[in-house]
Amino acid sequence: MWSHGLISDATYDIFTSVCNYSQIRRRIQNGNLTPVCARVINQVSSEISGFIDSYDVTLDQDTEKIDVCVEDETMQYLNRKDVQTALQARLVGVTKRTTCSE
Repeated sequence: MWSHGLISDATYDIFTSVCNYSQIRRRIQNGNLTPVCARVINQVSSEISGFIDSYDVTLDQDTEKIDVCVEDETMQYLNRKDVQTALQARLVGVTKRTTCSE
């Protein structure tokens, strides 16, 4: 986001040193987002537009060729037993694969 000019230098500094994206995602998923991390994500969110795809900041949102369900379709695919077997996936302690599951 910073390298594409979507967030300021100051926000980039706190986003990379105080509470980075991985920490924020993990804390949200575990339900223990700290006030510090909440302030960081709020600062980042306030600087980027709701029309920006955080996974591809160069994506033109107006194009009709975008498959907006690709994440859901990917998760369905990766949760198929035949796919997990083919990938030799070790699902120890994981009942369902999600975008951020380990």
